[in-house]
Amino acid sequence: TASPSGANAVSVSACQECAPGTVSGPMVGATACQKCPAGTHQPSARTIYAELCLPCDAGFYASSGSNQCLVCPAGTHSNTTGSGQCSVCAAGTMSLPGATACQPCAKGKYQGDMGSSSCSLCPAGSHSDKMGSDKCTLCPAGTMSLAGAMQCSPCETGYISPKGSGECMACAAGSYTNVIGSSECALCSAGSWSQLGAKKCQVCAKGMFQIKEGASSCELCPAGTHANVTGSRSCEYCTPGSFSLVGSQNCEACPAGTYCPGTGAATAYPCEPGTHGPRPGLARC
Repeated sequence: TASPSGANAVSVSACQECAPGTVSGPMVGATACQKCPAGTHQPSARTIYAELCLPCDAGFYASSGSNQCLVCPAGTHSNTTGSGQCSVCAAGTMSLPGATACQPCAKGKYQGDMGSSSCSLCPAGSHSDKMGSDKCTLCPAGTMSLAGAMQCSPCETGYISPKGSGECMACAAGSYTNVIGSSECALCSAGSWSQLGAKKCQVCAKGMFQIKEGASSCELCPAGTHANVTGSRSCEYCTPGSFSLVGSQNCEACPAGTYCPGTGAATAYPCEPGTHGPRPGLARC
C-alpha cells in the first residue's frame, strides 16, 4: 500500500519473503524469520510456521537453517529421522555414504580406526574368526594363513612355521618332522639321512654309513671295510684273508693264489714267486 499523494507522502516497503531454510510465525506482524531446527529443512521460500520444517530421513542430516538435507558421509550413519549430525562408525565397522547403520567387518577382515568406509583383509600370518574385528590375531607357531583368512591352517608333516607366518617352510635336509602343526624339525640320527621336507629319516643302505647327526646323505664304506646291515654309523674292517671294494656289504675271501695281509685290505695280492696259496682266504702265502 501507499500513503496519500502529496509532498509528505511516505512509501511503505513490501514485507520480505522468508528464505529457504527459514519460516515465519503463523500470525501477521512477524519481524524476523526463524531458522529451521537442526535435523530439518525447508526448500521453499515464503513458508509460514504452520507448514513446518521437514525432518531429514534416516541416513541424512541437516544443520540449523538448512534448505536441504545432506547425505551422511562414508564412515558415519544416522538411524533416525530428523538428525542434526551423523554418528561416527566404531572401530571394527564401516559404512558407505547415506548409511542408516554401520556394518561390522566380515570374518577375515578388520578395521582398527573409527569412521572408516571399508574394512581391510587380515594380513598373511594372521586371522579373524569373528564379525566386527578391530584387529587380527597372529597365527600360532606351526600354522600359517594367507591374507583374509578366517582361521589358520596347520603345517603338514615335513613342514614348520614360526608365529605369525604366511607360509610353512620345508624341514632342511638332514631333519624331519612327522607331526602336523610342528614349529621345529628334529635332526636325523647318525646312521640315517633325509632330503628337504622329510616326514621321516631314511636309514643308510647296506654298504653305506653316516657317523654324523643331521646328514643329508650317507657315505659309501671305504675299500677294505663293509657294512652288512642298514642304518650303520660306521663300517667294519675286513679281517685278514679278506678284502673289499668301495661300498661293499661284505668282505670277500682272497682267491687261491693270493693273500690279504692284516685288516682292512682293499685288494688281494698275488703270491710272490717261490710261494703259493693253496686255498682262498689266506692272510699270507
